Amino acid sequence: MGASALLRRVVMNSPLRITLRDLEPSTAIEGSVRAHAQKLERLCPKLTSCHVTIDSPHRHKRHGRRFRVRIELGVPGDTLVVAGDPGDEDAYAAVNAAFHHAERQLADAHRTGRERA
Repeated sequence: MGASALLRRVVMNSPLRITLRDLEPSTAIEGSVRAHAQKLERLCPKLTSCHVTIDSPHRHKRHGRRFRVRIELGVPGDTLVVAGDPGDEDAYAAVNAAFHHAERQLADAHRTGRERA
């Protein structure tokens, strides 16, 4: 299966929305988000939606630009939210950290769901 076919499959099974606030559009950042979203779908095939918001709320004189990433994941019967404080000066590091937390939340939700069944 080619990369474009895989991308189409991910988009059709779990709609991905990417919102950039106070940032210039970046195909590189969007590509990173799409790659992470594909990994989440492999971990949780029942994922119904994924909305990723990346913003840079304000600039600090000493620290420069900080990035915040919020991820809302739709799973059957629930919505999982990963929201980070603006702390990373690197947008890619902020995306990586947020998706790492999202993976852990999905794993916990999946494990808890199995325990209830």
